[in-house]
Amino acid sequence: MVRISVLIVLAAFLGYASYPGLGIPVAAWLMYVPFYFSLEKRTPPEAALLGTIMALVSWSLVIWWFVPGMIQIGEVAWWIAIPIYLFQCLVAAIPYGIYGYLQARYRVFSPSEHPVLSSALFTLLLSYFPGVFPGTLAHSQYQYPELIQICALGGAGALLFCITLTSVFLFLSLKRFLAQSHVVAVRFLVLALLIPFSLYCYGQSIISRITAEDASLTPLRLVLIQPDIPVSSDRSDKGTYLDRITKQTRQAVSGADRPDLVVWPELPLSFSIVNQPRDYHVIASLLSEVDTPLLLSAFLYESGANERDISFYNVVHLVQDSPDNARTYRKNILIPFGEYLPFSDALPFLKEVLPDVRQYTAGKVRGVLPLNDSVRIAPVVCLEAIFPDFVHEFVEQGANVIINPADDAYFGDTPGAAVHMALAAFRSVENRIPFVRVNNSGLTQVYDHLGRELLANPELFSQQSYNLQVGVPAFGQQSGVHSRFFFVLLAILVLGVLVRRFSVVRPLK
Repeated sequence: MVRISVLIVLAAFLGYASYPGLGIPVAAWLMYVPFYFSLEKRTPPEAALLGTIMALVSWSLVIWWFVPGMIQIGEVAWWIAIPIYLFQCLVAAIPYGIYGYLQARYRVFSPSEHPVLSSALFTLLLSYFPGVFPGTLAHSQYQYPELIQICALGGAGALLFCITLTSVFLFLSLKRFLAQSHVVAVRFLVLALLIPFSLYCYGQSIISRITAEDASLTPLRLVLIQPDIPVSSDRSDKGTYLDRITKQTRQAVSGADRPDLVVWPELPLSFSIVNQPRDYHVIASLLSEVDTPLLLSAFLYESGANERDISFYNVVHLVQDSPDNARTYRKNILIPFGEYLPFSDALPFLKEVLPDVRQYTAGKVRGVLPLNDSVRIAPVVCLEAIFPDFVHEFVEQGANVIINPADDAYFGDTPGAAVHMALAAFRSVENRIPFVRVNNSGLTQVYDHLGRELLANPELFSQQSYNLQVGVPAFGQQSGVHSRFFFVLLAILVLGVLVRRFSVVRPLK
């Protein structure tokens, strides 16, 4: 029992260590080794329980910042935030339990018997099982552009498969070494090392080939504004903070060659150029001074047929010549318990229990915002950037740069903003277009179309302005092999094995 407990705790800790916080990405390639040892010679129910416990502990360490973030964003009590956080961790742990059960129940999925099939099953469950947190160990590698180039072929799932298979070979190597079979142990070790080495070589060749074509990229000059406005700002302070960010914008634009676009982050202010005349005039005045298009995150409300029927939206405006002609995108994916209250229609009493949770309306259109003939913006807001299929819909409509206004100040001085970045950064390499993240409180970052970091400042809660240029391709990756194809390959492999396993060939009479 002590041995099993140590192995489970070690695996959980390695998973935590791989993510931003401790920030040891190599730990991701080792996490499953103790996990596989813990599953050996276990019954299916025991293996399912061990898998669930390990993942529950690991995820509770990785996303502990969810609790203070939810308390700030949704203004909910800690005794409500903690159960929601634990439920989220439990949902994320379910695929590990299922894997534990299946690999113990069917030897064909055992890592000791069939490493590739075992890795395929594990990847399929972890990458595509419905959950509330679309993160895997693959996302811990976001700072290594050579390793993540494979994601252009199969999404983060392709990289996760490589990590999982490497862990299987490391497990088999250590297992054979402990059994005094040193020659076989070395063979498995070589196989394990060959996978990341091959990924690196492949990534390096792809980067070299695509970099040679960079002359065809359209230069986009950006000014990014990071105002560091406190999330606890009082309504009476709005004018002060709005003056701060407009002054910061004027200074940043005057100190650079005329940019093509100025980008503001999400603001913790009741800011609306549609519904609040003062805000409208502030932006109109700023636009005439800087003579540069503005991409602004704001709020908008509309009245329905009934005066009490009001819809609130979190929006992005592209303002070019006048606020009157602004193009608008309405945020589609809202934050549960932060921007809407789940199940409140079916369970009306929740509105009484959680009266301070905002009730925004989700937009329905994934609209690209064209800046000019060469630049078309995918305006994904905050957490929308962590959903690959959602972002790819913009690319299919012609978007060739992703701009992600965000406000992670709600997470405070925790790894929350960095984990958010780790999950979102993959959109650049998956779609072969730049990814620009403008954050109110820090961790404003920019990645080029190959997933290479162009701008990074790890300092939180600092007021900054950034002037930089990114190269924008004519189009993103709209065709060819995408993550769904990799999913189909894994599904066919796993289901084919199961069908063959349960097929019974009856002799002819």
